[in-house]
Amino acid sequence: MKINNTLLILDTETGGVDPQTSSLMEIACIVLKDFKMIFTYNTYVKSYSGEYVCNDFARSLHGISDETIEQEGKFPREIMEDLKQIKDIFFDGEPMTIVAHNPQFDIAFLKQMFKDGGETLSSTITDSKLDYNKIFSRNCIDTATMALLLRIQNKIPFDRCSLDNILNFYDINTKNEDRHSALFDAELTAKAFLSMYQHLTNSKVKTNLNFKNYDTDFDDTKKL
Repeated sequence: MKINNTLLILDTETGGVDPQTSSLMEIACIVLKDFKMIFTYNTYVKSYSGEYVCNDFARSLHGISDETIEQEGKFPREIMEDLKQIKDIFFDGEPMTIVAHNPQFDIAFLKQMFKDGGETLSSTITDSKLDYNKIFSRNCIDTATMALLLRIQNKIPFDRCSLDNILNFYDINTKNEDRHSALFDAELTAKAFLSMYQHLTNSKVKTNLNFKNYDTDFDDTKKL
């Protein structure tokens, strides 16, 4: 596998903490290439059964209604096709490396979505083009771990490496009515990642975090 200088920022909104008993309700991805955000993807996740399991606390955070998902969402298989297309267009067909805050949580729900879409995850030896392990790399980057490394180096003053603490430390504005929407939280995660990368490496990379410069449609003419 060749090294690709492109990363996938991932965030999800869910109905609870257990992917086997709670629904994945929204997924958002941002493609980060050469420290610049170049593409976004965002969709609600429809259930094949038409039923959604969401506890009151989760609902109070993201406010996603079952009706909104039914009207605007996509089924797992459709989302899996979209993710494969993102991989083919922006990652040269190589498995995508996920960046997330505590990615094990998001990845667990993502894998459950692949199961719901008809994929088995027991083996990487499969002819399916929608095999999870062909679309996503086993490697991932955890922004919470990045913060822990900075704490060990005494570069940040807090012990609890929550996303809110990271955002507050780097003075990243979180005041937005879209907070706890998957796309806005993915943008915040991208900003946190870039800020901590600069802090860890003492580098001043050029970044582009302007939503106006995002591509939002699949188009082969936009291949990089």
